Amino acid sequence: MEFESMSKSDLESYGRTIGIELDRRLVKSHLIAQLQEFITLKKIEEDMEAEDVAYEFEVSEHPLHPEFSEELIDIPEPQDDPLLSEVFAEIQPMVDPVVEAAKIQEAKDMARMLQRMEEDVRMAEARLLAANIALEEAKAHADAAEEDARTLRDVYNQHMSPTTTDS
Repeated sequence: MEFESMSKSDLESYGRTIGIELDRRLVKSHLIAQLQEFITLKKIEEDMEAEDVAYEFEVSEHPLHPEFSEELIDIPEPQDDPLLSEVFAEIQPMVDPVVEAAKIQEAKDMARMLQRMEEDVRMAEARLLAANIALEEAKAHADAAEEDARTLRDVYNQHMSPTTTDS
């Protein structure tokens, strides 16, 4: 979308349609930068959600996923297999169900924490990308302003130079 040709009021109205409230008291270049940053972050979030859905789909089709494995994997019970029942009988006294439940809960908690951390990293990367884009735009605006200042200084000096020689 070509934001430069839009008025501040148009930018504010467009921002509302996509979910951002802009302050028209700011200069137009700031409004445009805010819009572009918001659009970039929104696109990154949508991409991340699409990746999460794809990941959840892949996981649900994994042979070890509970819903998938219940249908396809038939593991014999220890009492049905003499060799397994001997091994199970030796192992069974060593396993404390309370300890095992605590370990399973801890593993689930760690997995959730890792997932949140990965999400935080993705969001931080998205913010970094948006900040870098805004920085590059700010540098471009600063360079343009500096060039305008040089031009004005040169015009001023040319204008003042004949006046000083006339006196």
